[in-house]
Amino acid sequence: MIRTVTPLLEVGDTIVDGGNTNFNDDMRCAAMLKEHGLNYIDQGTSGGVWGPENGFCIMVGGEDELVKRLEPAFLSLAPTDGYVHCGPVGSGHFVKMVHNGIEYGMMQAYAEGFAIMRAKKEFNLRHHEQVWPEMLQALRDAGWHNYSLFVRDDGLLFGYFETPESLQAAQARMAEQVVNTRWQEFMAPFFESPNNARPDELFVELTEIFHLD
Repeated sequence: MIRTVTPLLEVGDTIVDGGNTNFNDDMRCAAMLKEHGLNYIDQGTSGGVWGPENGFCIMVGGEDELVKRLEPAFLSLAPTDGYVHCGPVGSGHFVKMVHNGIEYGMMQAYAEGFAIMRAKKEFNLRHHEQVWPEMLQALRDAGWHNYSLFVRDDGLLFGYFETPESLQAAQARMAEQVVNTRWQEFMAPFFESPNNARPDELFVELTEIFHLD
C-alpha cells in the first residue's frame, strides 16, 4: 500500500500508519520513504468499537518535530491522558504489541478461570442453593410449596414440589412470572439435560398413593 501511494505524494508529506504493523516493518518503511523525501509515523491505536464514543488510546512513534506538528490531530482522537509519544519510528507499534500481549493474556486467564468454575460442581450447586428472593416469592405466588432439590454424588439433581393444581397449571402460572424467564436464562449454563431440554420440560406429574408424616 505504501509503495502504491508514494508516487502520489510530495516531498515533505507524512504517512501515518494507524494499524498494527510489525515495528520492524515500520523502521524499514521509514527508511524507504526517507529516500523519497517523505516522512513516516507509526501510530498504535486502541479503543475498539467504543473508540468513536470514548476516544482512542494512541501510541505514536516518530521524529519529535514531525510528531509535534501532527500532535493536535492525535490529541483530538484521544481521551484525557490517552495519547503518548513513545519515541522514534517503530516505538508506537512496539508499545501497542506489548499492550496486545497483556490484553490477550488477561482474556485467556479470564477464560480459563471461568472454565474452571463452570466445571466445578460445588460452584454450580451454590446457584441452586441460593435462589433469588424474588424467584422464591414468584414460586409461592404461583402456589408451589414443599419444593426441595436433592443432589447425588455424581451431580445428578432431583427436584420435588407440590402444587394445589395440575403440573400443567402450575407451570402456566410460573410462565406468567417475568422473573422466571430471567432465572431460567441465568441457570441454563449450570444444567446438563438430555437433548438440551430445559429443566422445566423434564418435570413429571406424580399421583400420591401413600403418605407417612
